[in-house]
Amino acid sequence: MTFPKSILKGIWQVQKRSHSLRVLLSKCYYYLNRNNRRIHGKRNVLNIEGAYLKKVEINVAGDDNYISIRANSRISNVKIDMKGSGHCLEIGESCILTAGSFWFQTRDCTIIVGNQTNELTWVGIFILEITTG
Repeated sequence: MTFPKSILKGIWQVQKRSHSLRVLLSKCYYYLNRNNRRIHGKRNVLNIEGAYLKKVEINVAGDDNYISIRANSRISNVKIDMKGSGHCLEIGESCILTAGSFWFQTRDCTIIVGNQTNELTWVGIFILEITTG
């Protein structure tokens, strides 16, 4: 069975449009779900060991800061903001954190989130600001 050229041309145009739509949707998904990282300073360490990050923003301005996110942790819609030096953020294994912020100011502040902490423990939205003085 053979198809007329007009039908084949129509099928090809539909496939071409659907491919373009798929490419556009995949780019939108990438830009809407990507992570943002700005690290300025010396000897800053960012250690992510098999964690799943979605829409995580990390801003570091200072020296000797340490961020560790362990395996199987799921973090989404979280902002980590470190200004100053000597800060430490450790997120344990299999943690679930959504929609919150970690703010570090001045120097030598530490936050440790234990293993298997979930969003119910944090009551969904959380904001932590640690300052020393």
